[in-house]
Amino acid sequence: MTDFGADMPYAKAMDKLVEHYGVVLCESTIRRVTHKHAQTVHQRGRGLPLGLPRQLHQGKPLLSK
Repeated sequence: MTDFGADMPYAKAMDKLVEHYGVVLCESTIRRVTHKHAQTVHQRGRGLPLGLPRQLHQGKPLLSK
């Protein structure tokens, strides 16, 4: 649900949940759960992108797979 909610309008996410899983949830529920998930990820990462070093050496690109 949070993947759909983060990637598309909540009304479309609602349709995708029905299409893929047969689950019916209202737009406001999808929005609330998606926002709560994003808030939790942000708090746990302390605002930093998860999985990246806290400080990057300036002038050098970060390469990842």
